[in-house]
Amino acid sequence: MTAGEANVAPAASRTSGRLVAIWKLWGSRRFEAAARALALAAAFLLFLDAAGTIQVVYTLRPSFLLFGLALALGAPAAVRGWLSLAPWIRWAAAGLLVVHVLAAAFGDQATLTGNTRVGSYRDLVYIVDIVMGLGVVALLVGLFGNGPAGRVRPLVVALAAGGVVAGTYALYQWFAQRYGLPLSHVNNTLDSNGVTSDGLQGPGLFGWERIRGTFLEPHFLAAYLAAMAPAVVAVAVIARGRQRRAFSLGVCVVLTALMLTASAPGLAALGAGAVVTLAVIAVAHGRVRVAMLAGAMVAAMAISVPVVFAAPQVLASATGRSAEELRVTTRFRQTAWRTSIDIWSRRPAFGHGPGQSSVQLARDLAGPDSNLPLSAQGLWAATLIDTGALGLAFWVMLLGGALVLASHRMVREPTPLGAAVLFALTAALLSSQMAGDRLGLGAWSLLGLLLAMTTVAARRADRVEVPREPGPIVERRAVGAS
Repeated sequence: MTAGEANVAPAASRTSGRLVAIWKLWGSRRFEAAARALALAAAFLLFLDAAGTIQVVYTLRPSFLLFGLALALGAPAAVRGWLSLAPWIRWAAAGLLVVHVLAAAFGDQATLTGNTRVGSYRDLVYIVDIVMGLGVVALLVGLFGNGPAGRVRPLVVALAAGGVVAGTYALYQWFAQRYGLPLSHVNNTLDSNGVTSDGLQGPGLFGWERIRGTFLEPHFLAAYLAAMAPAVVAVAVIARGRQRRAFSLGVCVVLTALMLTASAPGLAALGAGAVVTLAVIAVAHGRVRVAMLAGAMVAAMAISVPVVFAAPQVLASATGRSAEELRVTTRFRQTAWRTSIDIWSRRPAFGHGPGQSSVQLARDLAGPDSNLPLSAQGLWAATLIDTGALGLAFWVMLLGGALVLASHRMVREPTPLGAAVLFALTAALLSSQMAGDRLGLGAWSLLGLLLAMTTVAARRADRVEVPREPGPIVERRAVGAS
């Protein structure tokens, strides 16, 4: 060994030692506690979707910033959470990200003249959104999974508390809009298409104006409340004392606010999520008749969907909205979905690129000179345009796989929290199929919570139990363990 090589070896060893020390410090309890606090704050503030935001060309929400800080402080926990996920969940997530990158590299990046939100960097924004969503999932699994079952409870409480606060303000807004009270509108984010910016939301129950709370549209508020309602119910069930009374009242608040949105998609997501969860619980408890009834209800709901779209006026009495208004909104969704299929057929494999759905729809429906993006009205439609059939396949693998995994765990070890989170995520995913073009942070948070609970269940299934009577130790292993 030469003198130079002898000097390089200790230097490399010192550098490696410093990196190991930094990583250990980064993964210390102090950093992890800070990351956990930031993640809980972000989960609580998810309702600040269009209020309290920062505009830097694109909208930066408080939860996005807090989750970003939590990821920066809790990176080792996020790595630990990523590695604890089922391998096929990791492959589906990695494939989804790779498809987005390839679609951005080889897609057809069109822009809308005069609109900075639909510029040449839109694809990067959507890739960052996917990275953030997957990072949140890994972080929540690392911080709240792989431990005692009660470890996930603070996250459920934070989500539920945010839902109660959002519902409380929404109830106030219902009266404030009617009687001209202060703070009837607190949003500082304007919708990029100008449809709901400082405008009336249309009549709802009793002819009063529909509420949108701290969201851009009543549909978005309804989707959030439908996803948070199961968490509020779960906390009301498992809590004690004042907390139980507060969240029991919160259940009434959230459900009433959901009704006042007069949102048919939000109510449908809540009902469908309830039926799916009921079916899983019935199977878990061996209630054959209840499972059969729930299956029949799912089939009936599936059959009724075409009927509702063909004759939306049947929902007029349930939502308080006029039959003509429902026909207009339904026709708009149908047009968006049909056009999405036509646009996807031009580039069926990788699509046009991340974030292109609203651009391509605007060019097709409003003309090449339009500068207002149009929503694809659902994640599946936007995905087909953005990342094609491959992107949709990886979305199905990731989201469908997580639901199947959680349902399997629920059947083996049914718990109130597990049922509530499965219910919440199902409602959130169903809502995402009827509005928007991305999976929101709320749905990503619920996905991370659900997967964290599956790791808790897996850990319990792998534990070694000592029987009460003398005898050999019985080892219970998770399915697929060697």
